[in-house]
Amino acid sequence: MPEAAGALAKAGLASRTNTLFSLPMLFFMGASAHLTGIGRVPMSSDGGTSELAIGLTLLIVAALEFNAIKGKTGPMTSVTGVIHCGIGLMIALLLIIEFL
Repeated sequence: MPEAAGALAKAGLASRTNTLFSLPMLFFMGASAHLTGIGRVPMSSDGGTSELAIGLTLLIVAALEFNAIKGKTGPMTSVTGVIHCGIGLMIALLLIIEFL
């Protein structure tokens, strides 16, 4: 089957993307029980800050999902790269929660 090689590369990238999303998920699951101060800053009364945070988070997730479907592995070529990208995503999401 000649199309099997292309399918293998896409399946590998999808698997690596799932691992990428797993690291922030596990962090925020633990943080919800043990780091109760995360995200507890009072939002502004107009709600614009929370809308910006949600929009920015959705934009990041959409870009990563698009990369999983159409993109290339880039820095996620190795297991170490996926772990570093996952930690970077976790830090980016934490900064969005804390400062927006």
